[in-house]
Amino acid sequence: MHHITFGNTAFDTAVLIKEAGLQETHLKKHYQETLNELGYDTSGLIAFSLTYDKKKPSAACRKEYLGELLPEIEKLGINYLICADGEYFKTLTGSKTAEPHIGYVLPCTIKDYEHLFVSYVVNYQTYFVAPDKPAKSKRALEALVKHSQDEYEVLGADVLRDVSYPDTY
Repeated sequence: MHHITFGNTAFDTAVLIKEAGLQETHLKKHYQETLNELGYDTSGLIAFSLTYDKKKPSAACRKEYLGELLPEIEKLGINYLICADGEYFKTLTGSKTAEPHIGYVLPCTIKDYEHLFVSYVVNYQTYFVAPDKPAKSKRALEALVKHSQDEYEVLGADVLRDVSYPDTY
């Protein structure tokens, strides 16, 4: 399990990303600086690598690795997980898909870790091929910041404000 720290030893937020993406300069540029711009204190930011057993990690690989990683996250006192991997996000949250959850903060559904909150961001390595990805990641990071400040509203929760339904023809 490889990691990079971005500040002090009191951590509250972790970035989870595949090992090839665990590069300090890119993590700073694409995640830490964006969080700083949004007013989030990143002195407690740490990044962990995610293990793959093949191109796409199997469910057994993800569960086994999270069984090792989550106790360490618990020891560090981390509350927020920024997950830059769709497969791991689905395992952490029990979701069937990852991409539609960009901009949401979901609770972890793994037993004994339900107090952790998970936000799915696009891996910065895909920014080069899809120019819309940085905006999606920023939206996810904005949701995390609002959640940490108790200002979070689920996307679309306020769409219908004044609703009436006809009861006659």
